[in-house]
Amino acid sequence: TVAAGTLPRLDTGRDITAIDGRFTLRIPIGWVAANDPVAELAFREESALSIRRFNIAREELGTIGEPLAYAEAARERIRNQLADVLTLSLDVVKAGDRSGARWVYTARVEQETFLFYQFFLIDAGEGFVFTGVAPSTNSVEETRRYYDVIVGSFAFGRG
Repeated sequence: TVAAGTLPRLDTGRDITAIDGRFTLRIPIGWVAANDPVAELAFREESALSIRRFNIAREELGTIGEPLAYAEAARERIRNQLADVLTLSLDVVKAGDRSGARWVYTARVEQETFLFYQFFLIDAGEGFVFTGVAPSTNSVEETRRYYDVIVGSFAFGRG
């Protein structure tokens, strides 16, 4: 049973461990590593026709101490980088026993609009941002559920 406000875990998939062993995450079967120069780990669906992808990046946060403040700072930065940013939801949820902020939005990159899912988590002053990208034609609810279970499988190990 999953507590209210806690993201469910992905039941089956491939477990991934960060290079330094700090965390683990489960990705869906059929996903492969992807090249993303700003992310620590990045994956995409194996199909060349799909644009659904997911990455995790770590960031130094300075004085930011709460996940919602982290998400708000990212929202400001993204509004300055991308066009037509439209927030669809922003809420506080848990991945395991860790509270984080989940932001779902659409934005235009070059001439195409995408649906973005981001989850912001803070541990020991370090920020972890999980980003999922899907076609803007996808259902918002289906996309949220799809990435929720990936983020819900996140757990800290050592490090």
